[in-house]
Amino acid sequence: MKVSFRTLTFSLFAFLFAVVLTVPLLARAAEPPTIHVKLWDKPNGDMIVTLSSHEVKAGHVEFAVHNASHSLTHEFMITHWRKSIKSLPYDKKGAQVEENRLKMLEGVEDMPPGTKTTVMLDLRPGKYVV
Repeated sequence: MKVSFRTLTFSLFAFLFAVVLTVPLLARAAEPPTIHVKLWDKPNGDMIVTLSSHEVKAGHVEFAVHNASHSLTHEFMITHWRKSIKSLPYDKKGAQVEENRLKMLEGVEDMPPGTKTTVMLDLRPGKYVV
């Protein structure tokens, strides 16, 4: 069976057109969800973390982190945590979680005021503490 050049050109054009349309759609479908994180502080000095969502499907997750503080350096840290939040190793004197006692702690440390960054993490199913 012979194929004319005109048909071949049309078929090749149709194939390339389909690939050009399909690849961006596949790439978009494969993009991980983005959780927006705002780090800020109250006038009394309390540090606050605000998340755009409190649930996300397990797998790759992008966190878009913004330190909205005008004067304080913040960090965004996350860890898989099955226990009660009250059971976190906490240093009352230093008013902070004892990070060196946590396994698999991930995130972004020492963000100067006003900075923004993104971090991609692969989250297993379960509960996390931020």
